[in-house]
Amino acid sequence: MKGGVARGGSFVSAGELAACALMTALLIGGQLALSSAAGVEVVTVMLLAFCTVYGRRAGMLTATAFSLLRCILFGFFPSVVALYLIYYNAFAFFFGSFQKRRPHLLFLVLFAVAFTACFTLLDDVLYPLFSGIRGRVWRLYVAASLPVMAAQCVCALATVSLLYLPLERVFSAACGAGRSKRGDKKILQEPQARRKAARRADGVKTYER
Repeated sequence: MKGGVARGGSFVSAGELAACALMTALLIGGQLALSSAAGVEVVTVMLLAFCTVYGRRAGMLTATAFSLLRCILFGFFPSVVALYLIYYNAFAFFFGSFQKRRPHLLFLVLFAVAFTACFTLLDDVLYPLFSGIRGRVWRLYVAASLPVMAAQCVCALATVSLLYLPLERVFSAACGAGRSKRGDKKILQEPQARRKAARRADGVKTYER
């Protein structure tokens, strides 16, 4: 399809695909840059701001691309693939639902922290399920994950509180610029369409005479 990709009866524009691709690269870069610091990450606030501006569809496309590319780069383990695909698509679906009605920052902070905690808790379920560990080993695994979860929650609290609004403004400006260019192109195309319609009408009248 020209200018976009069919998706469930609607179209993903070339500009939207470009935004998703760029955002995926930024998320991968952010995770790689902070991979050596346990519990410190910027993926949450970046994807959160992107989803609230671009919506669920773009957010879930980006979440899926990021999850798969991240697993290719860091290791393609079944439990990790399932964890990332489930968590980040749920994250994008939830926060992308607020594209047209932005909630208060406090609401976003609280739910970002809650989602961050759910990431570790979901891992505590999926990894033992795939690896077959249980009993005392599973309890030790869960206990070891709790300090990391606490650090990630504090990081999400700080980053979303401080960085969400600046990132939201940047993404809104980029999204608005893309829509403005598409609108200008449409305006330029309208006179051409009218001239073509007029020529066709003149041709019909000539033929009728």
